[in-house]
Amino acid sequence: MLIGVVAEAPSDTLAIIGLLKPLLPADIDFTELVKNIRGSDLDSLKTQTLIRLEVQAEQPDLVILCRDLDGLSWERKKQLNARKFFRKTNRIIKVNNRERGVNLICIFELETLILFDIDCFNNEYEVSLDLLDSPESCVDPKGILKEATSKKAKRFTESHNGELIPKLRKDLIIRAEFYKKFLYYLEARLLEKGLVVNLIDQHN
Repeated sequence: MLIGVVAEAPSDTLAIIGLLKPLLPADIDFTELVKNIRGSDLDSLKTQTLIRLEVQAEQPDLVILCRDLDGLSWERKKQLNARKFFRKTNRIIKVNNRERGVNLICIFELETLILFDIDCFNNEYEVSLDLLDSPESCVDPKGILKEATSKKAKRFTESHNGELIPKLRKDLIIRAEFYKKFLYYLEARLLEKGLVVNLIDQHN
């Protein structure tokens, strides 16, 4: 089985692959689609065309579509914009009228996962950020992480996601509702393909 991944940056794509690969059977491979794009490019006609062409060329069985909400879960307008992207993209990658997209909508952004395992971040960058009571209510996770390391020799940037996020403790990041919802959805899509994989159990 081949799973394609579309995300807002190459480091986000690698982060998702790094999180999922240890949880799935060894014969499941991943492919990075539309490399070197940025979040603002996802809605463009050019990117949508590239997604369609690369999916046709690679023929993945499933395609993970990762998008930052850049908002909180109750912000209806941003939710509607994200859903519009998912609907439009799922429409162009269908096979025989069956969707193969698996939507991952990150609240506020993918870096929110790092806030759930702040000890990992603190150890990596030699800082002492406190654990937030509700990381999914944080409106600028990326900004918090950058500010915490702004005076350090090693400063956090989005390009670190591909290495940092797969190191996060599974039993902590599963507390992120957006991530747990995605895993349930992925489990269901894999089951449709005849694969029984307990992704949630592997986080406990």
